[in-house]
Amino acid sequence: ENVIEKIRVDKELAEVQLSKVVSTKQLISKELDSKENVARKNENEVKLKHGVVERKMNQLDKVNKKLFKMIEANRSSADGENLGPMESTIKHLKQEIKQTLVVNEELETAWLENQNELVKISTESNKILFRLRQCEHKRTGLTKKKRRLEFSLNEEESRLSTAQLSIYGFHKDKQRLNE
Repeated sequence: ENVIEKIRVDKELAEVQLSKVVSTKQLISKELDSKENVARKNENEVKLKHGVVERKMNQLDKVNKKLFKMIEANRSSADGENLGPMESTIKHLKQEIKQTLVVNEELETAWLENQNELVKISTESNKILFRLRQCEHKRTGLTKKKRRLEFSLNEEESRLSTAQLSIYGFHKDKQRLNE
């Protein structure tokens, strides 16, 4: 009886641990989905910013080509035309490109951090799944052991019942003989 009670308690403890692991797994799965969504959003934002940077670079290349042509034309002309506004535009565009590159680097850094966190969460999720499988194996083993013990108990109860019937019959026979 103590063995069966101990097995029942072990089984209940294993089931409680299993339910805790399952609930933890669900929470981590939700968190992982959330982190993946954030990572996808950041990745899309990085791609968008990268496209903006490329467009700005193309614009700058066009402006640089125009400037180079103007400088060449200015060198060939003797009047010495002032290029101040064009140089100002070029300087402004270079500053915008630098700012955009800084923002792009920040977004890439955030994306990498999110990826690292995603890897950590995936690793933890795998550990929890491993523990869950161990608990399930332990529960299966305990369930089998319980069934064997219940079967043995039923056999012993059957033998006891048979012995009691034999004793009862023996007492009846004895009483008849004594009469």
